[in-house]
Amino acid sequence: MFPTPAFLSTPATGVSINDEAIRFVFLTRKGGSYVVTYAGEKKLPMGVVVDGVIQKSEELIQLLKMIREEHNIQFAHASLPDEEGYVFVTKVPATEISELKSAIEVSIEENAPVKVADTVYDYSIINNTFADGALEVVVSAMPRETVEAYCGVFEASGINVLSLQLEAHANVRTVLPFGENDTNLIVTITRLNKMSMVITRDGNIMFSSVVQMMTDNPEEVLGSLKKTISYWNVHMQEVYGVNAPVSAIWVAGGNLKLDQYAKSIKKGAELPVNMANVWENVCSLENYVPPIMNEEALAYSVAIGLALTS
Repeated sequence: MFPTPAFLSTPATGVSINDEAIRFVFLTRKGGSYVVTYAGEKKLPMGVVVDGVIQKSEELIQLLKMIREEHNIQFAHASLPDEEGYVFVTKVPATEISELKSAIEVSIEENAPVKVADTVYDYSIINNTFADGALEVVVSAMPRETVEAYCGVFEASGINVLSLQLEAHANVRTVLPFGENDTNLIVTITRLNKMSMVITRDGNIMFSSVVQMMTDNPEEVLGSLKKTISYWNVHMQEVYGVNAPVSAIWVAGGNLKLDQYAKSIKKGAELPVNMANVWENVCSLENYVPPIMNEEALAYSVAIGLALTS
């Protein structure tokens, strides 16, 4: 109905930064799908980024400059760390749209250990399911200090950032097929054994959690997953305004034991389990073979989702 804003139609590279690496993907539209113009990664030395917090900005800037020069990158959609972010659903009393911002800002301090003045946030209104006419809103919030740190390294490297997005949001854009509106649980496990669990409904993130795995035992993954599903089943109607149990589980991430984790989940979850196809919304693998395949491609899920923003 509305044309794409000019700043979103600008060709841009998806750039994902986490504790282990910078990964980047540039997609070019070809017919009804995309092709990968370039993609790659730069491993980060230990301690440059820790739990999503930039500790050694100069080293990160130098690597970003290297990537910019190698691929002539001008614009990027970049990731923000899930560990530093807060995603929650809040019920806002029926109000005029002009008053909605104030109501959401009150909810931020009620749901996250941050001050509104020190926070950057975004929100989206989802289906109204409450009899009293209240609005259901999904809020994503991030400490301003973190946002400024990430903006700063991109600016210093000469890359213009068009948008900053939580990893979870970009990951959903990659993992779930376009138009998938059921209640889904996406489990993402990185090579550093960080596990994120995201529950989506109608494509919106309803619940998000990040944990550091203590072992590489598949039973630990299954245990955390079952706790998340149990939490959702208990609170989905009262807190989230839906009666929609998780219908499927999606497994993603670059962990080298991902197949083992997926098999364990299939045995114990009693739900359909899908290994993510990160090219699902990019292209048909029958017609085009991307330059990154199989297990390696799973680590690019966030970068691909960011590239799909364009």
